[in-house]
Amino acid sequence: MVCVLEWLSRTVGVFARISWLALLAPAVFAADVAEPRSPLWETYLANQPLSLLQERCKPRRVARQAGTTYRGSVLLMHGFTGCPSQFDEMAENFSKLGFDSYLFLLPGHGLRDQVGSFVPDAMPQGDEWKRYVDFARFANEVARELPGIKAIGGLSVGGGVAMASVALDPELYDRAMFLAPYLDVSQKNAKIAIGVSSRVQFVRGYRVNWGPGCTENPDRVGYCDFRLDQLLAASRLGAWTARRLAQNPHYRTRAQFVAVENDQAVDNRRTSEALLQSSLSSSSCRLLQVDHPFFVRDAATAPFSPQLTAFFSRMDLLVTEGKFWPTQGSAASPDEIPLCSLKKARAPSL
Repeated sequence: MVCVLEWLSRTVGVFARISWLALLAPAVFAADVAEPRSPLWETYLANQPLSLLQERCKPRRVARQAGTTYRGSVLLMHGFTGCPSQFDEMAENFSKLGFDSYLFLLPGHGLRDQVGSFVPDAMPQGDEWKRYVDFARFANEVARELPGIKAIGGLSVGGGVAMASVALDPELYDRAMFLAPYLDVSQKNAKIAIGVSSRVQFVRGYRVNWGPGCTENPDRVGYCDFRLDQLLAASRLGAWTARRLAQNPHYRTRAQFVAVENDQAVDNRRTSEALLQSSLSSSSCRLLQVDHPFFVRDAATAPFSPQLTAFFSRMDLLVTEGKFWPTQGSAASPDEIPLCSLKKARAPSL
């Protein structure tokens, strides 16, 4: 009898402790969500050569605004030769909606000028294109550590890296933003030059400059120069990504592709074709009267237009609710990307 009573006492004590922990569990979970952490991201930041980076090129996390309920995280990849600051405005918008934004620095980008060296050489070159794939894998590892809604987005080559991340793990992200993403270059002459550089070594080292719009712009950050070989690396990443996208039978992600009319930098048809040939749930539309870095105020040459006001509000709805940008018409083929509707969007539900 004594043994039975002792057993009951121990059992009741165990259940009491379990019940007590169960009551605490929501509070513990809420505390974790309130301050989400990614040890991998923290290690990534700690290993950055901060003294060698341009100030606005340093990767960083933009935390959700104080007083908002945590909803999730958005991983953002800047454009070719650019820097994380390209996403400052978008990250601030997301912070008001309860999202943390992680602004990554692409491999080899954002270094300060150094005497006696051509700094852009740090970017991946033709045979090093898998550095971008490895980076996409790393971004996925960071995303796995974060609770709530998971979104990823990128501009230009950063858009290509974001696409690679989705292709590598089709069940990881809830939403994706492919913003004028680079899978291939648009101009015929540039395609020929890149094709030649893949076979002729001395052509690879040919330097290209973005021109006065970059070099004479005091607000521009990143690099104004690059080599053909570095564009070749981005094109090889794009070809790999298009193949990988088509291989997966199912995706969890809802992806929005935003193209720029007559884009002088990227081949919109190639991106549209890759999306149509995949099972990814996606929507495509194009903007008029804006140029390739369309939402980056210190890089875009076109006036900041009402179209871009619509752009920010539509990306807010995509990330928070998974709503695609309404279009004027539909995309029946890769050559027919419909126009983005400029009808005023409602505010996201909070």
